[in-house]
Amino acid sequence: MKIVCQTVLLVLTLFPGYLFATDHIRFEKGQSSIDIRNSYKESLIKLALDVTVADFGPYLFSTDAPIMNALQARKQLKNGGHLVNVFIAVTNHDWESETIAIKIPVRKGLLNYRLLLIHNESAPLFAPIQTIEQLKAFNAGLLFGWSITSVMEEIGFKVKRGSDYNGLFRMLDVRRFDFLLRGVNEIFGELAQRKDILKHVIIEPHLALYIPGASYIFVSPKYPRIAERLRVGLERLIADGRFDTLFHQYFDDAIERAKLNERHIIKLDMYSSQVTLPSGDDLWFTP
Repeated sequence: MKIVCQTVLLVLTLFPGYLFATDHIRFEKGQSSIDIRNSYKESLIKLALDVTVADFGPYLFSTDAPIMNALQARKQLKNGGHLVNVFIAVTNHDWESETIAIKIPVRKGLLNYRLLLIHNESAPLFAPIQTIEQLKAFNAGLLFGWSITSVMEEIGFKVKRGSDYNGLFRMLDVRRFDFLLRGVNEIFGELAQRKDILKHVIIEPHLALYIPGASYIFVSPKYPRIAERLRVGLERLIADGRFDTLFHQYFDDAIERAKLNERHIIKLDMYSSQVTLPSGDDLWFTP
């Protein structure tokens, strides 16, 4: 018996991974088959998992769940995460009350800076805009289930809701609404992917909106261990600089092309009453 115990102890000492169960992270696959936005999200999550292997053991990362919007994903997480147990979304009260929020802004607030996709024939109408009230005269296209959608309706925007991510771009191309808000980190890649089918959509050249908020990693309450692992991993990546390195690798080109310092920026303070955002200059992007 003594020999068996010594053998087990030796194995656990030499191979500490045997102490851990494998964490299975079931992540979203994006909003469509051509949604390239998930590349950064997946890279960041996997990096956070990699730097915690010594503490938490091996992991399995999969993205084979069906395509779902944020509302469907939140329901999935709340109900046990059978299909998806980790999701990244713009935070609000519902997300923070129904799931485990890791309160580190994964895109450093870059998504807070939104540019406008518009129909090219509408460009002269947008050129004089300086205020939010002037912008409210136009119809916004937004996706059902996005955190921003209901909030923009509540503050007086005229919103045309869409149910399909790809469909929103086609709706703008045929002028079903007047503008589509896209983050600096999203807009250039999305438009480039669709250049052959969107004949009339352009990026409005002088405006930007600033909408304070934060995109967090949310985890199903059924998996507190995964949440803790991701929190520890993100904090390590911030501390050793790899978080910023990855951010700049993915987004510096878009930031340069957006020329935010040359745009008129309109601020919409829409989420301040719902959630408290983390402080710390190292967590946030500023132009």
